[in-house]
Amino acid sequence: MVCGSPLVSDTIVSKIFTKKRQSAGYLFPIIEKSIEQAGILFLYLDIDLKLIMCNEAIEQITGYSRKEVFKGNWLTLFFGKNQAKKEIFKAVLLSCFSTIKSLAYEGSITRKDGTECVLSWNNTVITDVLGKPRGIFCIADDVTEYKFAKSDVAVYSECLKDIFASIKDYVLITTNLANKIAYYGASATALFNWNTDMILKDIAILFAADKGPSIISKIKRKITSRGSFEEEVTLLRSNGNEFPSTLLVSALMNEDNKVSGYLYIIRDVTERKRIEAQVIKNEKMAAMGQLTAGVAHEISNPLLVILGRIDMLAMDKEKLSPSVEKAIDIITAQARRMRIIVDRLLSYSHKKPVSKDIVGINDILKTIPPLVAYYPEFHKITWKEGLCEGLATIEGDFNQLQEIFLNLVINACQAMPDGGTLTISSSKPDGEFVHVKVKDTGSGIKQEDIGKLFLPFFTTKDTGTGLGLSLCYSVVESHGGSIEVESEVDRGAIFTVKLPTYRSEKSR
Repeated sequence: MVCGSPLVSDTIVSKIFTKKRQSAGYLFPIIEKSIEQAGILFLYLDIDLKLIMCNEAIEQITGYSRKEVFKGNWLTLFFGKNQAKKEIFKAVLLSCFSTIKSLAYEGSITRKDGTECVLSWNNTVITDVLGKPRGIFCIADDVTEYKFAKSDVAVYSECLKDIFASIKDYVLITTNLANKIAYYGASATALFNWNTDMILKDIAILFAADKGPSIISKIKRKITSRGSFEEEVTLLRSNGNEFPSTLLVSALMNEDNKVSGYLYIIRDVTERKRIEAQVIKNEKMAAMGQLTAGVAHEISNPLLVILGRIDMLAMDKEKLSPSVEKAIDIITAQARRMRIIVDRLLSYSHKKPVSKDIVGINDILKTIPPLVAYYPEFHKITWKEGLCEGLATIEGDFNQLQEIFLNLVINACQAMPDGGTLTISSSKPDGEFVHVKVKDTGSGIKQEDIGKLFLPFFTTKDTGTGLGLSLCYSVVESHGGSIEVESEVDRGAIFTVKLPTYRSEKSR
C-alpha cells in the first residue's frame, strides 16, 4: 500500500495499517496485500480531498503512475479540462462528509492517453471515535467495457426496431419459448388492426381459435425436423376477419446455440390471391367464349332448319288435328327460345366494339327506372337513389353500359319477389374510377356460388340461361373496369361496377 503522506493517527485506516500485527496473526498483512493487488481502485482522501493513499490499480485504470498522482492534483489529472464533471464528483464527496453517509456515483474520467474511462464509485466516510469525519474511502470499479457493450446493444436494439418499423411488405413478430409475443413492429399493428399492446399475448391469436394450438405444434415440429416452417395459412385480424398469408417461422438462437424463441415473418397475399383468381376467371371466360362460339355456330344452322319446317307445317293448319297443332305451337315456342339463347351466345362470344363516347354515369342510371317499371316484381319494391353529383365522365358505349345496369337491377328485383328495397348509387372514392353500386335486400347468394356467378350457363334461377351476368362481366371488362359482389344468404347482395374515369389526351 502506497501513501502520499502519513495517515492521521486517529483514523480507522491509521489504526488498521499501524497496529502491531502480532496480535492479529497475519490478518492485517493479508488485507493490505489484497487491497494492493485488487483489480479495483482504492483511494483514501482526507477531509480536504487530498489523496493520502491509493493501490496499484490506479496505474492500470488511469495510466498515471502513483508518483504522478501524488505529485499533481489528482482531480485535475482525472477530469482534465472537464470542469463540470470535476465539480460534480467533488460535490458527491462533500455531500458524503456533510451527511456522514455512503454514496454511490458513476461517471467517466480521462486516462493519461486521453481516452475515456467509466468508473462506478462507492464512497464511504471514515470517522473518529466521536463520529467526526476524518476522511473518505473511495472504491472504484472500471465499467467502461460493460458500458460500451451496453451502448452497442442499445444501438443494435434501436437499429432492430428501425428495421422492424421500416419493413412494409412483411410483418415481423418474435415470440419466446412459451409462444408469447416478445416484439412486433408497426406493420403488425396495421395488418392485424391491433389497438392494444400485444406484448406477452399468445401468438395463437393470429389463428382461428380452433386451429391455433395445432398449427403452433406443427410449426415447432417442422422447425425441429427441417429448421424452418413455411406454408400458406389463413390468419385472423382483431375484428375476426380472415385473410390468406404466407407464413415463415424460424428459430431464434442464443449465444449457447440453443433455441430462445421464434421469428414469425408474415406476408398478406390477399391481393395476390385476388389477382390470381381474376386471371383464372379471365382464362375460363376466354375459353368459354371460344366454346360458346363453336356451339352457337353448330346449333344455329340446324335450328334454322327446324324453325323453317315448323313454319311450313303451320301453313297447313286446316289439315292438322288439334293435338298436333298444339304440339307444333309448343315446339315453335321452344325453338324460338333456343334461338334467343343462341343469339345471346353469339353476343357473348363475339364482343361488340366499344364506342368511344364520353358519357356520364348518372345519365345512364337515370334511364333505368322507366325500363323496369313494367316488370311485375318492380311494383313491390321501394326504389332508392344515391347519385353523386359532379361525377367525372367515362369513355364508353352508352347502350352497352345501360344493358349492364338494367340487367343488374332486374336481377335485384327478381331476388325480392315479396318486395324489398333496391338502392342504386354512384360515387368516386378515388380519382381513377367511378363506382356504381346496385344493392338489394333479397335472398342473397351463397358464398360457394359467388365465385361462379359470372361463368356462362351458371344460374340460381329455375328459368335462367346463366348468360346475363356473363355478358355484364364481358362488357365491363371491355371498358377497362371490374365488377365485384358482396352477399350473405337472406341479407341481400351488393354488385359494384368500377369504371375508369375519362382522361383527355392532354392529361394522359
